Amino acid sequence: MSDADTTQPGDRQAPVAVSVVVPARNVAASVTATLDALGPQVRAAGAEIVFVDDASTDGTGAVVAAWALAHPDVACTVLRAGHRRNINGSRNAGVAFSRGAFVAFCDGDDEVRPDWLENLTARRGPDLIVTGQVEDVRSGRVYPPSGFYGVDLPLVFGGCFGVERAVFDAVGGFDEEILQGGTEAEFVLTAQLDHGATVVRADDAVIRYHLPTDRRVLRRRSFVHQRGHACIARRIAARRDGTTTTFTVRYRLLGVAAALKAVVTGRCGPRREQWDQVLAECIAIGWLVRYSVRLPPRRRADPAIRDRYTVLAAPVGTAPDASPAAPPDAGSAVS
Repeated sequence: MSDADTTQPGDRQAPVAVSVVVPARNVAASVTATLDALGPQVRAAGAEIVFVDDASTDGTGAVVAAWALAHPDVACTVLRAGHRRNINGSRNAGVAFSRGAFVAFCDGDDEVRPDWLENLTARRGPDLIVTGQVEDVRSGRVYPPSGFYGVDLPLVFGGCFGVERAVFDAVGGFDEEILQGGTEAEFVLTAQLDHGATVVRADDAVIRYHLPTDRRVLRRRSFVHQRGHACIARRIAARRDGTTTTFTVRYRLLGVAAALKAVVTGRCGPRREQWDQVLAECIAIGWLVRYSVRLPPRRRADPAIRDRYTVLAAPVGTAPDASPAAPPDAGSAVS
C-alpha cells in the first residue's frame, strides 16, 4: 500500500462513543505492554484505538499491526506516516481517522492503569477537557498536571487526557508548529481562552510514565522543550494587548525562580538535573527573543492529512485492505 493510499476506515463504520489516539515513534520494545494494558479497557467500553506511527525506524508499526491482528476483538486502526512529522501531527491524524464523540490520548511508551479509560470518560461532558495524573515509575510518585507560568488556567498531560470532539473541531486541532515542549498546552489554552472550554481533573485516571534516567537525554529534552514553551508564551502574550513585554518577562522570571527553588529544596530529583533545568529556563530567553522578532503562524490539522498516512491495519470488515493480510515482519524497520 502506498503512502498516497486514501483508505478511510472511519467512513465505513458507525460512530463509537470513545476513541483512544496513541501517537508514537520508535517504541517497538515497549509498545506491546502499552497495548496489552489498553486493549481490555477499549474492548469493554466498545471503544476503538487509533495508533499513529510517526515513521518509526525500529518496526513499531509492524509490531502494532501484528498485535492488532492477534486481537481482532479490539477495534484497532494502525497508521504509519510516509515521513516523520511530529507528535501533534500524529495526534491530528489520529483524530482524523477516529470515530469517537470523545477522543482520549495516551502515548505509545506509557502504560495505563486498568481503570484509566473508565475513570477518564466518567468525567466527560459538553465543552469539557478531562485530564488525569501521571505516575513516575522510577519514584512511584503520582503527579497532577502543572500550570503554565503566568497563566491562571489549568493544563493537561498530553499523554493522559481526553476532549469532546466538538471542542477539538472548534479549536481546529493541535498546532503542528510546536515540535516539542508544551505540545498540548497551546491547544488547551486556546480551547479555554477562545472557545469557552473547561478543564476538569479525573485524579483516578492514571498512566505510568517511564522517565528517562540518562542525564544527557533529560538535559537535551529540557533544552529542546524550551522552544515550544517560548512559542506558547509569545502567542499568549500577543493576544493580551499592551502586555506582551510584561507577560513574557514575568513568564521567564517565574520559570527560573521555580527551577532555582527545586535546586535549593532538592525535592524534584538529583541536584545536577535541577541545575540542568535552570540552564534550560535561561536558554528559553533566547527563544523568546527570536519569537519576538518573528512568531511563526499556527499550523492546525490539514484537511488532506489522511492522504499522508498508510493504513497498516484496521478492524475486520471496515475496509477492503484492512484485514487478513499479514503485517510486515515485526523484526524489521518499516520503509
